[in-house]
Amino acid sequence: MRLPLRLGMLALVAFVGCSPGGAGSGGQPAAQATPAPAAATSATPAQPARLCVIDVRTDEEWAEDHVAGAVHLPLDQFREKIGTVASDKQAAIGVYCASGMRSGRAAKILKELGYAHVENLGGLDDAKQKTSKAQGTP
Repeated sequence: MRLPLRLGMLALVAFVGCSPGGAGSGGQPAAQATPAPAAATSATPAQPARLCVIDVRTDEEWAEDHVAGAVHLPLDQFREKIGTVASDKQAAIGVYCASGMRSGRAAKILKELGYAHVENLGGLDDAKQKTSKAQGTP
């Protein structure tokens, strides 16, 4: 029983994706990133090993609900502060908003800035579903 628990904790620590000092709401530290999908856990040079999940919605939307483990970086601050959240341009980054429109703009910004592995996770419900599958939860 102790071995699976230790392996689970080790896996969680190994797959944290965003910088721990990332931009949170109101100057608060950001939440930890979610682990990578199972397909990305066997890292190869072409495929990064972790997923940094970023919520680009407003402070009010974030306060109402958000993906567990996501980092909050509103779209109006995105271009200026993304480097403090994800400085590794080879890291896998997933962005989401309420419907997928703002996250689409954030994904475009990331690509313009040279980030190589970017995914628009869509709206909040879609992002929750995708990240819960990646974490192996129902």
